[in-house]
Amino acid sequence: MRARHTIFAVLLLLGPLLMTLPSCGGKAEMKEPVTDEAPDTTATEPVSDTTVPPQAPEVHVSEEIPSAAKVLPPVPPPMLDGLIGESEWNDTSRYKAGWDDGRIWIRQYLTYVYICIAPADTGHTGLNLYVEDANGQVLMLHSSYAHGQRYLSGDSWEEMRWGPAGLWTSNLVQSVIRNGRRVYIMPEAFEFQISSQLLPRDKFKFLLHFERPERWIPEDADTLSTDNWFWYTGQADAGS
Repeated sequence: MRARHTIFAVLLLLGPLLMTLPSCGGKAEMKEPVTDEAPDTTATEPVSDTTVPPQAPEVHVSEEIPSAAKVLPPVPPPMLDGLIGESEWNDTSRYKAGWDDGRIWIRQYLTYVYICIAPADTGHTGLNLYVEDANGQVLMLHSSYAHGQRYLSGDSWEEMRWGPAGLWTSNLVQSVIRNGRRVYIMPEAFEFQISSQLLPRDKFKFLLHFERPERWIPEDADTLSTDNWFWYTGQADAGS
């Protein structure tokens, strides 16, 4: 009897302790950590596809007239191909030759003088261009199937020196073989490029001698004197 009272007293003492223990197989209760910081209540606004972008700043165009005119790039130099292009000689000085509608253009570009000589009869296969150089010396520039050059020494001409002269060049008469025969392609014009070291840019005299068929322009000119030669003074439509 005394033992029962002892067990009952032990159960009364252990009851409150057993109530605080978790039951087997149960889940422990998770509590949020306590913090002293205030919660962030700032909300992010949603992005809309219809949002209007900010207006671009206005651009004011000045009506002020520039002090200097726009400088255009120079026209490319002529091609020495014996063909008269539509625009390669249209800004040059046309020289009044006065011979059967023959045309002569003279153009200055950088350190070169360009001369285009286009006879009305394009059947010539060679041209001798006589000029008076910057030192007052008379020389002949030959253009046909090859280049040649010779100087006037006193009252006679030196021997022809064949090959590129270095200070000038020109188009050459081309040829092809057809049916076993050589056929020459006649150029529309003889085009020369002459360095200003050899020929003055503003004033010079010249004489033309066409070959095959032969013709002298001016007809009354003499290769030993420049008195009756064409006189170029750097102006358009100048001539003898």
